[in-house]
Amino acid sequence: MNVSLNLVGRFDGSRTGSAKNDAALWAKERYMPPAAARRTIPLAYYVDWAWVDEATAGRVGDVYNKLTVANHDFFIARRGFFFDLSPWRDEAPVDDPHQALGTDASTMEAIFLAAYQAASGGFVHLGGFPPWAFKYVTPFGKHAGVETE
Repeated sequence: MNVSLNLVGRFDGSRTGSAKNDAALWAKERYMPPAAARRTIPLAYYVDWAWVDEATAGRVGDVYNKLTVANHDFFIARRGFFFDLSPWRDEAPVDDPHQALGTDASTMEAIFLAAYQAASGGFVHLGGFPPWAFKYVTPFGKHAGVETE
């Protein structure tokens, strides 16, 4: 299989202080429709690859049922935009503990704004859920599950 776009080593945190956020903003700029495109793009909030460490360590039971892989098909079929970022401004996420406070939340808001503007101020479909079994809630952070929803 040929590699059409190699992203290895491309994101080092030089833009936001976080490689994860640099990658998310790059993807937003490359794949989100321009403002006033009158086109909606569904947003898919699903866990990224970070679950592998927890599953490998055996800390999360029934891990495969918590990945919601079947739900991905809906968003892929509609050319959805996937992301996995913490909504909290007052703590660094467990999957990127050295980023400045609020970096994930700022990137998430930038993605939401881009989708809203592309839809010309109309509704945007946001599906998925905070990956509570793996990060962003207690015991991985200080916020409880319900308030994170």
